[in-house]
Amino acid sequence: MTDRDLAEFDIPVPQDFVQRVQRGVRRRRLLRAAATGGATLTVAGVVVGGLALAQGGSQQAPVTPPAAASSGESAAAGSALDGFAISSLPQGVVRAGEDSFYTARVTDKGLVNDGTGPGLGDPSASVTMRRYDRTDGASFFVTVMRPMTGDAATVGAQLVTGATAGVTPAVEFDTSIGTARMFRSVGNEITTYRAVVETPEHVVITVEGSGKARAAEIQDMARNIAR
Repeated sequence: MTDRDLAEFDIPVPQDFVQRVQRGVRRRRLLRAAATGGATLTVAGVVVGGLALAQGGSQQAPVTPPAAASSGESAAAGSALDGFAISSLPQGVVRAGEDSFYTARVTDKGLVNDGTGPGLGDPSASVTMRRYDRTDGASFFVTVMRPMTGDAATVGAQLVTGATAGVTPAVEFDTSIGTARMFRSVGNEITTYRAVVETPEHVVITVEGSGKARAAEIQDMARNIAR
């Protein structure tokens, strides 16, 4: 086939395919940045700290993402994240970039993040993630996973299973929105920490950070999440 033939060979690209590619690019950018800081993320069931990828079905219709950050004093923390306010941040920490938002299939191993999204009738959850950075290189990630389809209690339990895979329990504590547990992941050079909160409505929220994020900072962020 000549160059001219190639130039005239126009293949229509479906809009939903373009949207999936764009979401995948945003997620890969976030995960590359997290890896640079030493973070072990559970977001979207990616293998970063012990979660396994799985196969999915067709893409579900997108859900309206949360609003952008407000100005003034609340701008550092940002606006509510899927209905939850991040009301306490470690000193020197500021919001970094836009929130990441998508829907994912859920199995007994947690979220599935293979780029296809849930198929018709698949249990699913919305995933909204926000990143915060500090000048010393520490990064913090808050993720809200909300059951969308399927039995909410079952989906919530599966989300907890995925969020706690490959990490060691450390301590339990109470929050105003639900019960929470701290976990740690010990690597060859660094130890990272993760808080997992489950609300009575079976929404699962994780707070985690890079190697320079201290356990007390992550626990304080999780403890002070409010509606």
